[in-house]
Amino acid sequence: SLVGYYGLLNLGVDSALMRYVARYAGQGDKKALNETVSTAMIMFGCMGALIIAISFVIAEPLAGFFKVKPERFNDFIYAVWIIGFATGIGFPGNVFGVVIRSHERYVFANCASITTALVRACLVVLLLVSGMGLVGVALATLSAQLCGLSMNYLLSRILMPWVSIKYAFANKKTLKTLMAYGGVTTIIVIADVLRLNID
Repeated sequence: SLVGYYGLLNLGVDSALMRYVARYAGQGDKKALNETVSTAMIMFGCMGALIIAISFVIAEPLAGFFKVKPERFNDFIYAVWIIGFATGIGFPGNVFGVVIRSHERYVFANCASITTALVRACLVVLLLVSGMGLVGVALATLSAQLCGLSMNYLLSRILMPWVSIKYAFANKKTLKTLMAYGGVTTIIVIADVLRLNID
């Protein structure tokens, strides 16, 4: 649950990305589309790196806060590191999934999501049965994340070869547009967390 709150660092840009990629794809404006995707990728890459860094910094204090037993202390820390890394790489990697959904290729997007969920479930069972415990669950999450990202990347390259992600395409104007739209979504998400999860 705690690691799940990393999603707030998304800042609502996912919804903004979906809106603008769909708009530019519909208009056939490949330049604006590539600027939007590239800007989002760089932003999410920075956010992902921040999440990974935070995970490594807070793992040990969290173990102390939750009064983790000494025999489970290292497992807890490794699990936080692994889940943090999985979440961190998921931020920029999610851009490919948004590109697929924005082009209304929902069948492909759903197939990737279903496959990822099945891989995660199977790996959780296998790793728990093998006695890996909490670290096994974290590794299953990381492995499933890598599987999903790989599928979304390949599908986006095959289905939308005109989408090009380059550092040179990113710009501040596009970032401001994404942040302005995403800001409203962030406020709504935070309000929902406070309303539903505060207990």
